[in-house]
Amino acid sequence: MNVSTYFKASKSPAYGLIAVLPLMVAYEILFIKIYGDQTVQVRNLVDLTIRQILARMGLHNNIILVLILAAAVIALILRDQHSQPIRLAFLGGVIIESAVYASLVGLLIHRLTAAVLSMSGGSEAFLQQVMLSLGAGVYEELVFRAIIYHFTALPLIRYLATSPFVAYAIAAVLSSTLFAALHYLGSETFTWYSGYYRFFAGLFFCALYQLRGLGVASWTHAFYDLFLYAA
Repeated sequence: MNVSTYFKASKSPAYGLIAVLPLMVAYEILFIKIYGDQTVQVRNLVDLTIRQILARMGLHNNIILVLILAAAVIALILRDQHSQPIRLAFLGGVIIESAVYASLVGLLIHRLTAAVLSMSGGSEAFLQQVMLSLGAGVYEELVFRAIIYHFTALPLIRYLATSPFVAYAIAAVLSSTLFAALHYLGSETFTWYSGYYRFFAGLFFCALYQLRGLGVASWTHAFYDLFLYAA
């Protein structure tokens, strides 16, 4: 594998969605394995919100999101097949690279959160946690990085003549704030430690998305959540 070619290609939208697709498929397979036809089910909150929106549009199929993502992958492959040949071997590089980032980021964010706080004065089954980790890698990165972060910065640059650095900094803060707030929409009680921790995690994933693309950000997020649970 040519390293320079890999780093360039893995940032492309086509490779990003190709890398996300197996995460989404694995997430859905584990969901079916764990819950089957049970009435009480647990899904990633972003995934659940998207499904509720699609249901109101008359789209109720359980694999509709997989089909949408697969269609997007096919469209991008057809668009880029001449300028950017698709090499599935690069997916292995994305997985390895993401595992390394995930193993390091937890310690870094923990120390950063502890530093800020010092200045400002029911366990789940393993398979369920794997499923939720995969869901976080897919849906939270698609919504908070590929959509909110990316499409907040672009109008600032294009229509308000904001410098790219300032525009992406504003987008990162907004995206990370919403990302942290999302986790308290359920039953979890807010604490300053968990709030800061998730905000800094959001900033990290914005930077990773900007530098390495959606695929690496999604796999890193999934590994990170799983490693955090295992610890």
